[in-house]
Amino acid sequence: MRNCIVVILFSMLMAGCQEQAPPAASTPAAAPATQEPAPSETREFTLTGKVVSVDTAQKSATINHGKIEGFMEAMTMPYPVPEDADLQKLKPGETITARVSYIRAESKYWISNVEVAPK
Repeated sequence: MRNCIVVILFSMLMAGCQEQAPPAASTPAAAPATQEPAPSETREFTLTGKVVSVDTAQKSATINHGKIEGFMEAMTMPYPVPEDADLQKLKPGETITARVSYIRAESKYWISNVEVAPK
């Protein structure tokens, strides 16, 4: 009898430890969950700012930019500029817009598609 009770309790314990599927949404109007982008996915943002300095040897530019929605607050920081055509457009004092590309998994970011604002 004692062995039967132990087997029944053990069976109940094991049944409670099994992974169960989450319950289905109770209403058809349930909002879908927002999914974070994969860490290796390249995300893109628009930057608007003023060129502070350009380092052609390092292929980078320091830019004082406004808030980049969904990415970072306003600040002054250096950005790699891999394309020579974009690097040549950058002059200290110029106001620009550019695309910021970011790969979170690699902590890698850079700017491209540089457009200088008309004076």
